[in-house]
Amino acid sequence: MMSPPPPPSSLLRSLCPDVDWAGDPDRVRFLLSPFRSRELNPESWEEKDRFWRGTVERRLRMRGGPVVLSESTLRAELSLEEDGSSPHGLGEVLQRMVAAGAGGQDAALSTLQEVREELGLLEGGSYWLWRSFTSVAGMVANKIWPKHQDEDRKYVSRARMEERAQEILAVARKGAEEARDPLLIAGCFFLPLDETLADDRIGEGLEEEEAEICLGRLRQQGRMRVRRVNGRDYLKVSSGKGPVHKFTDCEAAAVHLYELYQKLEEGMEAKEERRVKLRSQLKLALGAAERDRARHLLAQERRLRTDLERRRRVLSNLDSMLSSLASAEEDAEVLASFKAGADTLKSSLAGRAEEAEEVAGRAKDAVEESREISALIAEAAFVRDDDEDEDELEKELEELVRQCQVSEAGEEAIAGEVEEKLHIAGDEVEDRKVEKRPSKKVPVAM
Repeated sequence: MMSPPPPPSSLLRSLCPDVDWAGDPDRVRFLLSPFRSRELNPESWEEKDRFWRGTVERRLRMRGGPVVLSESTLRAELSLEEDGSSPHGLGEVLQRMVAAGAGGQDAALSTLQEVREELGLLEGGSYWLWRSFTSVAGMVANKIWPKHQDEDRKYVSRARMEERAQEILAVARKGAEEARDPLLIAGCFFLPLDETLADDRIGEGLEEEEAEICLGRLRQQGRMRVRRVNGRDYLKVSSGKGPVHKFTDCEAAAVHLYELYQKLEEGMEAKEERRVKLRSQLKLALGAAERDRARHLLAQERRLRTDLERRRRVLSNLDSMLSSLASAEEDAEVLASFKAGADTLKSSLAGRAEEAEEVAGRAKDAVEESREISALIAEAAFVRDDDEDEDELEKELEELVRQCQVSEAGEEAIAGEVEEKLHIAGDEVEDRKVEKRPSKKVPVAM
């Protein structure tokens, strides 16, 4: 009687809860056994392939899972706890999953090399150049010492790659917002890569290969750029939703000046603290009547003050230079926009001058024709009737004029009579008022 298989790992148990690992040893051995020819038993072959394909997909979808997963790591995760038995056909299942995706971005699983080629991680840039060098060195070593060749294949979970890439972008923007004085040029922040991807900020630590492909994915999407400046990698991240264009030489120079500005500013803070401390000691020495010590402290404080003033001037010059570089970059973008707009306008108007002239001529002719038609209509409205008798018209007009004259003469006569009567009536009223007025009595002297 065959002994039952050892218990599965906790991860395997959680991924496959429907399998009775302890009570169904025949099924467990079937699942762990290698794939046989599909023609011999197609149903069993498809059942086993479907089982391990679903198990791998569930592992890839688990939150907190790795972005880059090697075959050996996955085999160890899906092995049994005691004797380490693992599914012999896992490698075949992984290869079929990759082939089913055909390298497309919708695939659940892709090889690491395939993703690197897709993202162009071996193109230009110090970071990607270093990765290319290590790959070439590895191939050379494998040719020289073939017995040390590592056949462990590495795969990329595309879903986790997208999740981690968005997490890196969110952390970078948050870091830029929380920074005291971040470098902002033309709507883009410039941040040190090592500080952005620190374990205490990114949450779960990122392996080198994971960081490589996640940053490559963001670069492919036009949402982030990476460039080494003065021996340190820097990220270029948009402050809004717009695309991030190439990390230019002008921006690299601005980053270098910004680094120098930060170092000088930090040094000034330490020197200022030292100067304040010397000033306090100087007051204490003067209070204790220690003249020689006070003179020595004053000389030190003076030297620090002179050095601080010089550094402030240097910082002011650096700040002016940074502003000039930022303005130059923004002006370059504006000019590029103007050029694109001018080219578009020129191309859209190409060959339309003659067409516009022709249309203008046709419109002019139409307007003149319209005016002629309007004039003809107006003249037709005032044409006299040839049957109309001019003599009768003149007689009737004369009669109307005579009647008007007679009417006016009669109205004048009537108005004269009325005025004369009103004048006479007014004189009579005045005479009556005079008669009724009492006479004044003249006193007689006695």
